[in-house]
Amino acid sequence: MSFITRSFFASLLLFSLLTPQYTRPISVATALAWTGAACLGIAGTIAAASWFFTPSDQEVCDTTYTMVHNAEKLYGGYCEQIKHAYNIYDEKCDEDTAYAYLNEPLLYDIAMDLWYKQALVYYDAYSFSSYTKKLTSTVYSLKQQLKTIYERIEHLEEKHPFTHQDRRMLEQLQDAKRALKHCINRTSFVAHYFSYHESYFNLCTVEWTLFNQYKEELRLADLYRYDTYRLAHELMAFIRYQSSGAYPFIAYVHTLDKNIKNLETSRLNLTNHYKDRLAYVDSLIGSLISIRSALARAYEEDCREKRHDEKLRIERERARIAEERLYELRRYNKLHQQEMMLNDLCTMCNISTSCCACYCPANPDVKIEVHL
Repeated sequence: MSFITRSFFASLLLFSLLTPQYTRPISVATALAWTGAACLGIAGTIAAASWFFTPSDQEVCDTTYTMVHNAEKLYGGYCEQIKHAYNIYDEKCDEDTAYAYLNEPLLYDIAMDLWYKQALVYYDAYSFSSYTKKLTSTVYSLKQQLKTIYERIEHLEEKHPFTHQDRRMLEQLQDAKRALKHCINRTSFVAHYFSYHESYFNLCTVEWTLFNQYKEELRLADLYRYDTYRLAHELMAFIRYQSSGAYPFIAYVHTLDKNIKNLETSRLNLTNHYKDRLAYVDSLIGSLISIRSALARAYEEDCREKRHDEKLRIERERARIAEERLYELRRYNKLHQQEMMLNDLCTMCNISTSCCACYCPANPDVKIEVHL
């Protein structure tokens, strides 16, 4: 259904709703004329709004250069870094050349730069995926802008008469198109390279986060690697100092196990064999496992203490419930005795038991009151 047809039926429905019931009937021709006028008014308003809010050719050029500047500021340095590492000197970035072999020093430098820029943040998930999605979204926006420029160029080339001002604007659009295509080529090159090595950056995110999180524990593990008793003692003292809750070793070990599992999962998800990175990751996993082993006895003691406290809590709860039941039973027996006394008194005085305060017929001066 076209826009004019939809506008016609919408205007007709609006006219029927707004027309009062007591208005005199009108002819079909009059209704159609009014509806047609309403459609023309709506179409004119929409056309005027579209013309008012549509950017000019100069604004399209300015927007294009702004997008190119922002993309180059964020990703241009990485493009030059990758091209220099793989000896790519052509203006057109060849993606296959960058996949010819692994360049781990380059990947490490890029990962460190992203880390210090806080682009890699570990929240029990792989944050670099969101970074690559943002990069892909930037490439998509650049391509959409390129499509807009092509449309503007085509519109200008078909324009008659073609003035000198139109020629200058066409040249500006052509220059913006070339700059945008060059930027798209470079940004797409970075996006493909980052996506190809996404598992490496994810592993760095988890590894470096855990290294900072357990920096003191790792220092102790390295210092007392041959003295497990002293290591356990120092770790327990450090954890007690850091923790303020009950059963600190249970919470600590559970978190440590979860982090070790996430690090091992990131290692298994690698899409390439990054020899240097794997060496550091395996060393970190081994150190974290040694910390876990040193805390095994403290963890078991906390578990036993927690089970004992839980048992005492259950026993106290059972005692409280039994005491409440005994209290209710005593209260029920007391109420039952009072009810029996009331029945006996009422039977002796030949009165109804429906009241709790009455006068004995045998002796009207005697008032019987029963408080339940």
